[in-house]
Amino acid sequence: MNRGTKNMNAMIQARVDAKSKKQAEEILKQLGITLNDAVRMMVNQIIHSRALPFQPKLPAEDEFIAQAVADSEDDIKAGRIHGPFNSAEELIADLEKDD
Repeated sequence: MNRGTKNMNAMIQARVDAKSKKQAEEILKQLGITLNDAVRMMVNQIIHSRALPFQPKLPAEDEFIAQAVADSEDDIKAGRIHGPFNSAEELIADLEKDD
């Protein structure tokens, strides 16, 4: 991107780890642009589309479910799971007992 810097007087600073910066710079170099160019392009895209140029999202539902299952298995192994119960009364009695 060879735009003049005449009107470019605002500076953006962001902290990233050195390895990530180097990897990004290497990829961008192959594309023929600098990291500064990429940041300017992203800012312009945000302005143009009035949105982020990527879609932030939560982990996929299957990842969420897999983590919930793993957490439940850990709870079972650690003895933090009660039951099964044959009735609501058994459940209530278990909840009310002092451990």
